[in-house]
Amino acid sequence: MSDRLTMSTKALRSAGATPKTARSRRQAARDVRRAVRDLLSTMATGIDRCMYCGDSLGTDIGHSEPIAETPPRTFDWCDHLLAYSRCNSHEKRERFPRADGGTPRLVDPSVEDATCFSACC
Repeated sequence: MSDRLTMSTKALRSAGATPKTARSRRQAARDVRRAVRDLLSTMATGIDRCMYCGDSLGTDIGHSEPIAETPPRTFDWCDHLLAYSRCNSHEKRERFPRADGGTPRLVDPSVEDATCFSACC
């Protein structure tokens, strides 16, 4: 999986990592999205819970940082989260508030210590 994501990231960057290009490449990479979703599902302790609300079934791949804001991270493993479609598409959407210094105000649900947003990358 890591190799596939790395190759997809390199191809995206060479094509020009704009939000439009990133979304188009992500849409076309159905096999990669399916593999990422399946892997995230196996990591969700058997209950496939949404990383945002924790109550609903995680059915989608969410990006903690929106593609519109960080297109080069479209295929970055550390930016993928299992999410309920409503949380991902309607509640979070493209919102990614930052403090004046640029620090994200949202807690990264994949990090136990919420003081560091990008702890894994």
